[in-house]
Amino acid sequence: MHASSIESIREKLINLFGFKRALSLIWQSAPILVLINVFLIVLQGALPLASLYLIKMIVDSISFGIGSANKGATFEYTMFLIFLVAGTTFLTYFSNSAAEMVKEALSTSVADYILDILHIKSIKSDLEYYENPKYYDTLHRAQNDASYQLTQIIENFAQIIQSSISWWLLWG
Repeated sequence: MHASSIESIREKLINLFGFKRALSLIWQSAPILVLINVFLIVLQGALPLASLYLIKMIVDSISFGIGSANKGATFEYTMFLIFLVAGTTFLTYFSNSAAEMVKEALSTSVADYILDILHIKSIKSDLEYYENPKYYDTLHRAQNDASYQLTQIIENFAQIIQSSISWWLLWG
């Protein structure tokens, strides 16, 4: 396959699911919250691996210290690593709490933005549409489902990115 055909397939898949449009709406609703959310996603993807690596270093330090002549220096180094693990654990819990708050704020911002767009579109609509029950049902469904679906897209996309970062750091 040529690079252009792979790029074409990728574009078709993105457009098929409306992913590009959804990301655009999310970005337009609250760009600062999106950037904070991306930062927290990267942090949450990296912190578990940092903890795991620090624990490996602790085990290595203890195994080295058993046969070492300078047990005091090894003990100090091991305690330093333990404090780093504690700090990493604290940072993990803090980032999880912050991510939940940002996710909630972003979901609310996106929902408000979508409802504003729907209100503007419904005001511009001809009054004849409001007499049509099919149009009214469609409008009502859009008002109820729009915020929920975009929130699901945000959560799923964040999970994919976080898992990809962890995988890349582990195997990359």
